[in-house]
Amino acid sequence: MRLFIRLFIAAVLLGGVFGGLWWFNNFRDEMIRQAFAPKDPPPATVSTARALNETWQREVEAVGTLQAIQSVDVAPQVSGIVNEIAFEPGQKVKKGDVLVRLDVAVEAADIKRLEALRRMNQLTFERARQLNEKQFSSQAALDQAKATLEQSEAEMARIRALIDQKVVRAPFSGVLGVRYVNLGQYVGPGTKLVGLQQLDTLYANLTLPEKRLADVKVGHTVA
Repeated sequence: MRLFIRLFIAAVLLGGVFGGLWWFNNFRDEMIRQAFAPKDPPPATVSTARALNETWQREVEAVGTLQAIQSVDVAPQVSGIVNEIAFEPGQKVKKGDVLVRLDVAVEAADIKRLEALRRMNQLTFERARQLNEKQFSSQAALDQAKATLEQSEAEMARIRALIDQKVVRAPFSGVLGVRYVNLGQYVGPGTKLVGLQQLDTLYANLTLPEKRLADVKVGHTVA
């Protein structure tokens, strides 16, 4: 009886072992099949919005720069020593305002000398004219005295014009830039003293690709 019970227990244990192996093999095969089976893609996300009726304005964007219509580097016409600077960088000026004065000591001395010479030539011309009227001198002497007087007057006019050129003025109204000159500095003709720009009206320089040429026409609005 005991032997039968032992055989029965052994049979049950063997059945359990073989049953477990069979279940494990089937479970493994099912997991492998599911792992390699094709999977359906996840559902797509869809966004919705209400349709609206709007006016669409075509635009072309570009990077540009602003440039003054009038822009100049103020420079003297003659050479000289800077005697006065009558402006500050960034200052607004009007046409004709004095910006820089050059030293005119030599020219002022020349004017005094020429004034004395002109007075003497004027007296000489008056005497020659009176003598010619009385027929005490020739017409040639009168003409020579007149030419000498006119020559001295012309020389005075030249010196005065030179003095005027040594006063540098604003050629038009605008805004001054950085100062490039100092007191006591020697400057020659064309030396840059300061920049001057008229900012009332500006040019807008915009660069567009060639393919946009057909999109830009005269009269279009620019913002």
